[in-house]
Amino acid sequence: MINPWFIVAALVAFGFVGGASYIRGREDGSNAVIARQTRDEEVRLQTLQAAQEGAAEAIATITVVHTTIRQKAETVIRDVPIYRDCVNDPAVVGLLDAARSNSSSAGVSAGDSELSRAGSDPASIVR
Repeated sequence: MINPWFIVAALVAFGFVGGASYIRGREDGSNAVIARQTRDEEVRLQTLQAAQEGAAEAIATITVVHTTIRQKAETVIRDVPIYRDCVNDPAVVGLLDAARSNSSSAGVSAGDSELSRAGSDPASIVR
């Protein structure tokens, strides 16, 4: 028969090995993350430096040229319509007068039309 203390010792040893492996794995994982972040930061810095050098070289090639422009000024005249000079013809004036006096040109009052009675009765409104 197997000694029960041997089983307990095997379980403790198994737990110790499992715990040590877990801790070692966590440490390796965090080291991998730190290494990746360091590498990404180095790449970012190299890219930034290259971009700054390229911009500096491009700026250095710019030449400033001063030019004096001499020419005669142009005068532009626009015709703007003046609306106070607009006049309606007699037919339009008659229609406007009829609308102001609330009557149509046929002598029928505007209040007698079909449209003016359509919404006057509350019972005629369909919901």
